Amino acid sequence: MGRSFWAGGWMAVVVLALATACVAMVQEVVAQVVDRDTVRINGITVDPASSLADAERAAKHAAVRRMLDRRGSAAVPAQVRRAAEGAAAELVSTRRILNAEPTNGLYQPAFYFDVDMSRIDRMIQTANSQSLDDYGLRPRMLVAVSVSQLPKAFNTDADRARFSKAATDVVGERARRAGFEVIDPGDSLRALVRSSAPAEQIQQEMYKDPSAEYFIVGEIGLSDRNLRSRDGGAYYVAAADVAVRTTDTVNRNIVPSSRNVEGTGETDDLAVRSAVDNASRLIIDKMNAPDLLESFKLNFKRGIEWEIRMCTGWRGAGAFMAKIKEKYQVVGGGGNRVSEIYKVTSPPGKFVHPYNILDNIRQEVAETLGYREIQILPQVLDGVRRFAISDDPRCVQ
Repeated sequence: MGRSFWAGGWMAVVVLALATACVAMVQEVVAQVVDRDTVRINGITVDPASSLADAERAAKHAAVRRMLDRRGSAAVPAQVRRAAEGAAAELVSTRRILNAEPTNGLYQPAFYFDVDMSRIDRMIQTANSQSLDDYGLRPRMLVAVSVSQLPKAFNTDADRARFSKAATDVVGERARRAGFEVIDPGDSLRALVRSSAPAEQIQQEMYKDPSAEYFIVGEIGLSDRNLRSRDGGAYYVAAADVAVRTTDTVNRNIVPSSRNVEGTGETDDLAVRSAVDNASRLIIDKMNAPDLLESFKLNFKRGIEWEIRMCTGWRGAGAFMAKIKEKYQVVGGGGNRVSEIYKVTSPPGKFVHPYNILDNIRQEVAETLGYREIQILPQVLDGVRRFAISDDPRCVQ
């Protein structure tokens, strides 16, 4: 009789325990559904620690890293990662600890955490919403627009130079207002624009500039056949052929585009002016400044890439590369007997225009090794910003 009682009591205890466990499981499921801003991590463990508090602290940091990794490395700026890990104690709350007793004096429990993802997402959003001005940074752009042809009545050197300057100024001013630092073109480039040189020639001259990340080349042409009167001379219509080439050395690409636009006016002169104005606006649209700035910001946060072509066989090459590696992440690439190509990445969230750094290193190496001249030649090849470096002018050409 007694034995039957104890058996029944034992069964009752088991049933009660199972019921309690089932209730607990239901409560956890309900909590996961209701609290949409919280992510639950179950059973996270870390290396053995000397105290339970140390193990919990390390596990919370690991939980934050795991949640940030789920958002993707490109979406999470480095400063957010540092801030989130620093605030791990507030972002992560402990629901349960299993195996909390030490083994041989060391603690390695399993932690069950709730992570405040709403706060982490706000941190990411705030960082990503910062403008480049918040970093004190304006990417540099060089702009040149050439009006290569005008209707016969206006097709003098002076007219083409006047329209070219006006179009370049309009595009440059719009780029400046958008958030770029627009670089002064210099005498050589200005002379090419004034002379209505071909866009390809202008572009090659632009690439000699050592500091720009972006190059905008526009070419506008209006021929006699594209200028017509309408309604018996009541007004005129002028059509312009527009070609634009955007060189983006940050994303290492060149984007060409072309289109035809029209302008109207009460006189043929006003129609031509209107067509050039509309062509300038088209160049501004094709420049796509908001996308360029957003892309620059993203690359700035993860590190902007560029290249060095180091000519071999001169005494200062090793010293020069050693100083570059002190400041940048450098990966050696292919080359030949004359030169080696290196890919260089700026530190994430930090950017100094490469030529400024290279010019400082040039002076240091020259003073240390007694060089009178070290050549640095800026280049852009297939959209890639590159600097050729040597003490021999023949190598860097």
